Amino acid sequence: EAYRQYATDIRNMRSGQLTPLDPALKEVFTTYGDVHRATRDMTGQLETDSRHVVHVVALAIPYALREYPDLDPSRVSSYLFVHDIVEWHVGDTPTINISPEAESRKDRDEAGALELFAKMSFTKYPKLVRLVEDYESLKDDEAKFSKTYEKLDPGFTHFSNAGKVIKELG
Repeated sequence: EAYRQYATDIRNMRSGQLTPLDPALKEVFTTYGDVHRATRDMTGQLETDSRHVVHVVALAIPYALREYPDLDPSRVSSYLFVHDIVEWHVGDTPTINISPEAESRKDRDEAGALELFAKMSFTKYPKLVRLVEDYESLKDDEAKFSKTYEKLDPGFTHFSNAGKVIKELG
């Protein structure tokens, strides 16, 4: 019954009722999804941020539901969806064997990208900006869980491709 009502609602929609996505936000998310990471997938191809996001959400949510039932799974998945959004502007920085100077530069670049994102989107999408800022500041248990679990995900990927990148980087 719910699907029939949904299908009827979709048929009855007029194209004028749909608000077009802000071009700047569309560019952010398109670029974000296409960022290539240092991690390689099981086939040896460089992983993209969009693949990484789907992978980490697919693993984290069932784990959180089982092990941490007090966490809000929708908040966890929302945090994980945007956790690397600053990479739209600065790209991915490999952190295996990263020098302290490079890590400092990475932190500065990502903070600058977050500031730019907030300036670009805040008036139209304050909840989205707040979500990213809450994740970055580890505001709540869901943010802390998401950050911790996301840091485990490359290890799962390295394991599944027999450590290809780790071997390449020494």
